[in-house]
Amino acid sequence: MSKIIGLITARGGSKSIPRKNITLLAGKPLIAWTIEAALQSHGLSRVIV
Repeated sequence: MSKIIGLITARGGSKSIPRKNITLLAGKPLIAWTIEAALQSHGLSRVIV
């Protein structure tokens, strides 16, 4: 079985929305939604942020 790595690239700075990755959306930081979705994916062997 081949291993597939999920890579989540998240910059700390943003020109349009400052600190957008830690901005709360429905009670969780925006980056948390992305990480959780990647971890729940059955196709990925590993997730790197």
